[in-house]
Amino acid sequence: MIKDITAPILDWVKCSSELWTNWFKARKHGAYAFSELEEKLCELLVCREAGLQFPAGGLEEFFSKVQVRYLHDIHESRQVFVRQHAGNIVGAPRVVKMDRCILHRIRLVDTAGTMLGSRPYAEVFFGNETLLEPIENLVFLFDEAKSVAAAESSSLAEPPQ
Repeated sequence: MIKDITAPILDWVKCSSELWTNWFKARKHGAYAFSELEEKLCELLVCREAGLQFPAGGLEEFFSKVQVRYLHDIHESRQVFVRQHAGNIVGAPRVVKMDRCILHRIRLVDTAGTMLGSRPYAEVFFGNETLLEPIENLVFLFDEAKSVAAAESSSLAEPPQ
């Protein structure tokens, strides 16, 4: 079953973004402390609000179960990024067509907006490429079936006591 978690995601992003801007951005090593807080806030503001179990694998595992769809169809020039082997991403402009009815996987949500001038965004997979999409353009959906399957496979992998 797919659950719409857009409202709690937007609350989490707003809270995290304000904390980043007002408390952590200017601090020495603020990014490290912020990442821990950001994860905990996702657990509290998104998972608890939506009645979901926050995964032991943290935000990366959580976002592997989240899909997005666009609020509106897009057919315009966008910066399209490719992730290099070292982990950094390199972009180039290209005309992109995205249908609002199609679900897309995401890699993460950057609540600090580090690559969009402090504007929070999601890294939306577009084939082997990525779009940095402002979160207000997206509907966030949690795939509970993926969550149940992952929980069942991890419980099967545990040795009997």
